Formats: sequence, structure tokens, C-alpha cells
Amino acid sequence: MGRRWIALPASIVLLLLVLWLRRNTDQMRFIVPSGARDVLYATTFDAPDYTGDWSPEAQRGADITTDGDQLSLSFAEFVPDGNLLRATTPYLFRDFDYRVQAAATGGPLNNSYGVVFRQLNRDTYYLFYISSDGYYSVWRETPAARFALSAWIPSDAINQGVDGEANTLRVVAEGDTFRFFINGEPVEVCVPDDPGGESTYTTECVGGSMQPSLVDDTIPHGALGVVIQPLEDGGMSGVFDDAVVLSP
Repeated sequence: MGRRWIALPASIVLLLLVLWLRRNTDQMRFIVPSGARDVLYATTFDAPDYTGDWSPEAQRGADITTDGDQLSLSFAEFVPDGNLLRATTPYLFRDFDYRVQAAATGGPLNNSYGVVFRQLNRDTYYLFYISSDGYYSVWRETPAARFALSAWIPSDAINQGVDGEANTLRVVAEGDTFRFFINGEPVEVCVPDDPGGESTYTTECVGGSMQPSLVDDTIPHGALGVVIQPLEDGGMSGVFDDAVVLSP
């Protein structure tokens, strides 16, 4: 007897898709459709209007709260350096123009804080970091490895210190191409000549060249959010405000 193809109702097809997504992501989110220059998402974290829709990352010694009209992330002093704390939107984005205000409010100057983007799950995402002593970098995290796509580079565009002075961070993603901005200024990335090589920067880009954009096709879409990561013992805290996602 030959095989018979059965046309499934659209509702069953949708249900199967939802079940597949739930198995392959940490939680169900939605890819937001976009038109030219549309506002896809925005929040000021102002109480009581903020709905608390960002997903916090629970871990010992860490705290994520809405402090007045800002989103506050903090690590206690006993938390070892290198730990990472994130809070993300409930939506998946592919192409976007993401902007957020970020400020360090405690801990050593040698730190890292900024933007997480295209977070597919808790082990797969990109990071755009700045530090309170005036450096920036771009990273890719997967279950296989944490990888420096653009090593730490000094920039006069960064407002330094841990006294709460804000920096406006911006990431523009179109397909596999990313551009980065700090306080309205575009910043270049150190791209290695070896496509599989890790970025290295001393006083110049070693084994590569400075480029206006970064190309990487590892993670096709994911959530947007904010992140802190102390690089020394002693804890750390930071606040974030005015998160806006536009269509690029």
C-alpha cells in the first residue's frame, strides 16, 4: 500500500511548532515583526508602569530589582570575579537597533557591563561590554567556548568611573553584520585576519585590522538585555534605563 499524505489543520501545525520551540529554547518567546524604523519595544523601567516583563537571572549573591525608575543589577562582595548576571526582554529579535543607558554604581574600575544581544538561551548569546576604566569589547558565548570577537580596546567616548554616570550603548544588527556605538560615537572592532581566530589588541589590532562593523553568523536571532560581570573580587553593581529597540 502506498503512503498517504495527510494535510494537518493549521492549528495542529502551530501547536507542533510551539512544542518544538519550547524544547529548543529556555522559554517561549516571540520574534517581533518589523517595518522600517518601527519602534519594536521600549521601556523606561518606571514604577508603577513597568510591567516586570524582563527575565532576571537568579543566582546566589546576585540581585536584580527595579530601583525607582531604573533596572538595577548587583553582585555581593563575596561573589567570585567572572560571574555574569543578565536580565533580558521576553522577545526574540533578528534585525534591530537597540539602545540603552548603562552606568556602573559600585565595585572596582576593572569591570564589564553593557548589552547582551541575540540570546538564544542561557548558554548562547553575544555581549557588547564597556568597562569603568574606559575600554570596550565584543564577545560570543556558546556551549563550546567563550570567544573574543573584538578584544578590549580603549575609547575616550566612555564616561569612566563607578559613580553612576551613564553611557548610552547602541548595537545595530542586520543579518550577520553588527555595528556598535558609545554615547553616539561609532566604535571600530578589532577583526582578526584568520576567520576562526580570536581577536587580540595591545596598542593596535594584532594579526588583524580595525573595522567599522563585525560579521558573525553563529547566532541568527535571540533576546536583548543588559549584563554586568566583575573582573575582580569585591562585587559590582550597575543600573540601566531607557531601553529602546527600533527596526534598523
